[in-house]
Order: sequence, then structure tokens, then C-alpha cells
Amino acid sequence: MTTGNSTDWFSLMMKEYGYLQASIDKLDAQRFQIRNWAITAAGILFTVSLSARMPLIAFAGVVTTIFFAFLEVIYMQMVYDVISRNNHLEDLIDAYRRTGEEPTEYIFGVGQAFIGAFSFRQIPDVIFVKGRIHVTTFYLGLMIVTAGGALAVALF
Repeated sequence: MTTGNSTDWFSLMMKEYGYLQASIDKLDAQRFQIRNWAITAAGILFTVSLSARMPLIAFAGVVTTIFFAFLEVIYMQMVYDVISRNNHLEDLIDAYRRTGEEPTEYIFGVGQAFIGAFSFRQIPDVIFVKGRIHVTTFYLGLMIVTAGGALAVALF
């Protein structure tokens, strides 16, 4: 059974849905920026290491890459939470279309997507799923190249 003001909650839900889509786009852009910073930092540290002939500086690039990888994992988890909230809204919209009844479990607010806290236990689930293997490969590759550069500086 629908209430007299059912369009109010529906328009709020659609507005929230739009905000969540924009949040996903913004978080993805920030993740891309983190990768850019990782490459830039590793490149700068390698260049300084090469010119100073100090391999330890290049190995600092490995640590820096690990830091940026961890930062991206945090953002990946936020994206996952926002997508989960988005999927919940889609389910509510579909249920409303099927039944015509206003969902009682809807709580308005984009903040609902950010209720969860970061968890170290979720890191393997976030990075080792098939759909995200490119992120893991990117950072492993960057660490291998940086460590290889440090070894090259040490040997030559």
C-alpha cells in the first residue's frame, strides 16, 4: 500500500542514488590519482638514488609504493561500501516497482554508504578478487621495478 507522499521518499531515494553514483566516480578518480602519485614518487626516488649512487633511496621507493597501495585499498573498500549501498537502493526500487508498496527499510542519507569502518581483515577480499587483479599486479610490478632499480644502482 502506498502512502499519499510516496513520491517524496522516491525522489529522495533517486537523489541519493545520483549522489552515490557521483561518489563512485569521485572515489575512482582519486584512486587513479593515487596511482599517479605512486609512479611519480617511485620515479623520483629512483632518480635521486641513481644520481646519488645510493641504492637505499631506491629501496625507499618500495616502501612508498606499499604506502600508496595501502591507501588505494582504503579507497577500494570505500567504493565497495558505496556500491553495496547503491545495490541496496536498486533492490528497494525494484521491490517498489513490483509491489507498489513503499519500502519500510529505507533510511535516507548518503552517509549510510559510509557507516562501515576500515577493516584490515577485509584487505584480502578487497585486493584478491578476480575483478581487481590489475590493481594488485600494478603495485607488485611497481615494487619489482623499483627494487630492480635499487639493485642496479647497487651493482653499478
